[in-house]
Amino acid sequence: PGTVGLSAIGGHLGLAPPAATAAVAVTIAAPETPSTIHPRIVSAPIAPGIIVPVPVSEHIWLRDGDTFDLPSGVALALDGERELMTRTGETWQVRVVAAGLRVVAVEQALAAYAQMKNAE
Repeated sequence: PGTVGLSAIGGHLGLAPPAATAAVAVTIAAPETPSTIHPRIVSAPIAPGIIVPVPVSEHIWLRDGDTFDLPSGVALALDGERELMTRTGETWQVRVVAAGLRVVAVEQALAAYAQMKNAE
C-alpha cells in the first residue's frame, strides 16, 4: 500500500501476502468487461493525488523462486516508479527473487542521522 502507480493496485487489494517476500500478479480487466467477470474493484493511487477505481479480474501470489509468464502487450510494475512494457509478439518470463537489490529507506536513514546528530 505504500506505493503509487501500477504497483499500488496489488498493494490495495486488501489481502495479506502469504509471505513477507511474496509478490503479486494482478490482471486488470477492461473497463467495458461485465462486472460478473471482475467482481473486485480496487481504489488505488495510480499517480500522485489521483485515486481511481480499478477493475481487477484476477490476482495470484508468487513466492521466492516462482516464475510467471507475461504475455505481449502488458505492463510489469516493479516498485511504483519503474514499469516495463512487453511489446507485441514478445512473451516474458519473470522470476521472483527475494534477495534483490539493496535499497535505502530514505525516511529511516534521515531519522537515524537526525538522532545521531542530536546525540552529539
